[in-house]
Amino acid sequence: MSCANWPRIAWARPRFRVPKVAAADCEQRLAIIGAGMSGARLAQQALMAGRRVKLEDLLTGSLRRARGVMEQGFARAVEQGRYPPDQVQAAWPRLEWFTDIEAAVADADIIIDATPESLENKQEILLILDRMAPPAAHILILIESLRLSELAGVTYRASHCAGLRLGYSTAEIICSHETAAGTATAAAELVRQLGYTINITHESLRF
Repeated sequence: MSCANWPRIAWARPRFRVPKVAAADCEQRLAIIGAGMSGARLAQQALMAGRRVKLEDLLTGSLRRARGVMEQGFARAVEQGRYPPDQVQAAWPRLEWFTDIEAAVADADIIIDATPESLENKQEILLILDRMAPPAAHILILIESLRLSELAGVTYRASHCAGLRLGYSTAEIICSHETAAGTATAAAELVRQLGYTINITHESLRF
């Protein structure tokens, strides 16, 4: 995976401390597929929101780079007074690293596909998730210009898929006509915990 192919996504810097997360939400298992810049930033935000995170990438080099990105991000957050050092130290034990998708998603409640913006690549990842993820898992797909229906349509669980487009301080949750209300709700709760203002949109049908 080349850095040049990673989605160009701006990341919000919360102007307030991340709100406390309900214990039930903290226990939800989050798996992030793809340890590029997007995956690393999402993992950092989720950890500081109290979530348990499994970060997966086939390349160990990508995981090492993600670790560096997160360490720098945490250091800046401490310097700017957004988080106390002890809160950052408490976050690291909630993170696990994987180079195997099956192991990363085996018990996941929510999965974020943070792989590069490529139709073929994302469809391949979703086919793997369709086989290996728990039946009830919600799958959120980072997209910029791709259509959710073209991605979720390769799976047998389109109702459990939603698109996610992140801006500076806002997040757009994209639903297809098949996206279940429970998946949209789970996506909204997670993204809100990361400090974003949420906008839910529905993908128009093409005939």
